[in-house]
Amino acid sequence: MLRAAQLPLVSSTLQVVASVYLEAKGRLPLLAWVGAVAELSLRSLTLATAQQAAPLLDRLEPQLAVANSYACMGLDQLEKRFPVLQQSAEEVIGHLKDALYLTLDDLQLRVNKEMDRVADRTSSVVEGSRVLVATQLHALQRSALGGALASGLDELLSRSEEAAQLYLPLSDELSE
Repeated sequence: MLRAAQLPLVSSTLQVVASVYLEAKGRLPLLAWVGAVAELSLRSLTLATAQQAAPLLDRLEPQLAVANSYACMGLDQLEKRFPVLQQSAEEVIGHLKDALYLTLDDLQLRVNKEMDRVADRTSSVVEGSRVLVATQLHALQRSALGGALASGLDELLSRSEEAAQLYLPLSDELSE
């Protein structure tokens, strides 16, 4: 247990938790009171348990030593497989933040790329539609129906201008 607590990740995490706990106790009087009662109860319970378990622990010491050696071998394997255990909590958090920011940057690049692709497709569709409409209008203008429509619109505009001049004459100031 002592060896596991000495791992940088474990010890720095315990330090962070302890400092947060102490800070919270300093800011919140009720938590300080409840924490003090819990700490005192835990100390008393630990002391009583240690006193009661001492004879049993003395008898089981050889078996506990074997279990401890197996636990140390397992811890050695964990340290080999997970080098992160040799880093402090601050380092691990820093690496996690970096990985998160890199992932977010990658995601933003992908989204921007897809948005550019959608914009390009949209503009090509709009351009294609514009060309199609222009072609159709040009074909309509060259047809007999288109000629009749153009002639009718010209006649309508001419009559509208005549009516405006007749019914809405310009004032003397504007006509000069």
